[in-house]
Amino acid sequence: MRRVAFLLAVAVLAGCNDGGDGSGPAASPEPGTVASITPEAMKRHLDALQRTADDAGGTRASHTPGHAASVAYVERTLRAAGLAPTRDRFPLDAWRELAPPELAVVEGPDVRLPEVVTMQYSPSGTVTAPLAPIELDPVEATDGSTSGCEGRDFGTLRAGDVALVQRGGCFLFDKARNAERAGAAAVVVMNAGTAGNTSALQGTLARPGLTIPVVGVSFETGAELARAASTGGLELSLRVRTETPRVTGTNVLAEIPGTGDGVVLLGAHLDSVPAGPGVNDNGSGVAALLETAAALAEARPDRTIRFAFWDAEELGLIGSTSYVTRLPRDELDDIEAVVNVDMVGSPNGGSFLFDGDGSSGFLEGPDGSGEIEAALHAAFLALDLPEAPADLELGRTDSAPFAQAGIPVGGVFAGADGAKSPAEAETFGGAAGRPYDACYHRACDRVGGVDLRLAAQLARAVALATQALAGA
Repeated sequence: MRRVAFLLAVAVLAGCNDGGDGSGPAASPEPGTVASITPEAMKRHLDALQRTADDAGGTRASHTPGHAASVAYVERTLRAAGLAPTRDRFPLDAWRELAPPELAVVEGPDVRLPEVVTMQYSPSGTVTAPLAPIELDPVEATDGSTSGCEGRDFGTLRAGDVALVQRGGCFLFDKARNAERAGAAAVVVMNAGTAGNTSALQGTLARPGLTIPVVGVSFETGAELARAASTGGLELSLRVRTETPRVTGTNVLAEIPGTGDGVVLLGAHLDSVPAGPGVNDNGSGVAALLETAAALAEARPDRTIRFAFWDAEELGLIGSTSYVTRLPRDELDDIEAVVNVDMVGSPNGGSFLFDGDGSSGFLEGPDGSGEIEAALHAAFLALDLPEAPADLELGRTDSAPFAQAGIPVGGVFAGADGAKSPAEAETFGGAAGRPYDACYHRACDRVGGVDLRLAAQLARAVALATQALAGA
């Protein structure tokens, strides 16, 4: 009955027409209620998070001093808004890189190796061996490559070879595990080669468990390696140095208590990648949640509004997954909606709305996700924001563990490493064919590269939709 009441409330607050005839625009709470969410307010948070990274060697990655300082900043800010944050602790395998990877040609044609990236959770290893391309004939730019996704793909690999596979089709861990089982001594993963997926691949294996080193390279480098290996043979040397200490991870939680049953959960990951400060990814989402908390702190919502700042997202959604797996089923069932906010200030971005009901051709979310989309759509209308649909990306965001538990999910997004289409450039402005954020997962993801106006607009949309979803 609670879920039915929730959906009816959303229909009233976010899906009504303006004149009762079914033809008018969706209604929404008054935009003035979130007027305090401005580009200047967002920048104050982003400047603070930038400082925490700068003071800690340039990163806010999980289990680093920069992340610890970020946790403390979020807690101070929530307390200043009148909320009472708590720390949700969980066991964490906190992978870290001890030195940059080394990849070189030992024998064969000269191949340029401009950038090599160690996959998160790759173990250490030193290897000198021939390179074996796996299911890469021909080499082509595609998001649909299944190179290495099946054990039978490695029929041409000899024990001790270095396997070369292409991104796509399955999880990176599965590709590497299949290579390991086939006898490979190491794995090199080339990027897909499609728009926005050409540079050296930065990814995560999501968990420890492999015994062979795994690195990523660009599509161009991978194509050169594959051609050199197929024409005359190629021997590589590879060295990776990492460690995976067992530590304690920290999510930060806070609530605005509701007068009735049910919870609306807003989530944003607080960690960055090791390579940079992560001011857009995901300092912008953190700032959006902090501003929403401040704007709604005095509200008396029907449903509790819970704010969650996740740890270890960049390692593989670990903080959010741990939270879901540890929460009793009855408390999970109390969560009526999860709104994920991850990257809302991309400099060549747009105001994207996750397609919860599958009406735009993407994968449909759990039952009720369409109502989250409707509430956000109403907020976009109230703010006069252009919009385009986006895939829920349930393999890449902290919504995933909630969706797997059957909880409705949704959110907003400004774009990451993909390329802006001509239609999107016409809708949002910006440059077609260029990444939404060229500094995604890089050291240049700093305050100066964030579109503060877009970040504030999407933060306002989140706050307005939260009012509708929570009955505030």
